Amino acid sequence: IILSMGEQPGGEHTALSSVGVLGGIADYDADIAQIEEHIGSIQSQRETLMAEFSRLLSTEQQLEHFAGLDMDLHLAQHTQYVTIRFGRLPVESYKLLDAYSDNPYILFIPISSDKKYHWGMYAAPSAHISDVDRVFAGLFFERLSIPEVSGHAGDAIAHCQARRKAAS
Repeated sequence: IILSMGEQPGGEHTALSSVGVLGGIADYDADIAQIEEHIGSIQSQRETLMAEFSRLLSTEQQLEHFAGLDMDLHLAQHTQYVTIRFGRLPVESYKLLDAYSDNPYILFIPISSDKKYHWGMYAAPSAHISDVDRVFAGLFFERLSIPEVSGHAGDAIAHCQARRKAAS
C-alpha cells in the first residue's frame, strides 16, 4: 500500500514505507482509546454528581416547608405507637377540618403556608392510622415522603446546602 510519495534529493519519487506510518496510527488508536475511557469515567462521575445534586436539592425543597418545626425528623418517623404523616393540605380543605372536631385523632398541625396549601403534619395512634389516612385522603392531603434525615429540618437543610456546594 502506498500512502504517499516522497521526493529524493535527485528528484526521484519513492514510496514511503507503510509499516512506519501504520505503526504510528496504532499508537494513536491506543491513545484515543485511553482518552475515550478517561472521558467515559469523567462522564460517569459527572452523572453521579448531578444525581446527588438533584437529590439534595429535592430534599432541601421538601424540608424548607418544615424548617420551623422544632422536632427531630428521624425520631418523628420512627415512633412505636404514633404514626406521623407529613405533607400538604389545600387551603380549602383545611377549612373543612372543623367538621371532624368530634374525632380526637383528626388534627392537622400547619407548619407553613402559601396561597394554595398548608404544609404540616398529622399524627394518630398507629392502631387508628388507616382511618385517619382515609379522612385526610378525602380532604386531598398530599403526603410527602420526608427523606431519611436526622435532626431538625433547619439543620438538615443546612447540611444539604453544604453538600450541594461541595458537589458543584
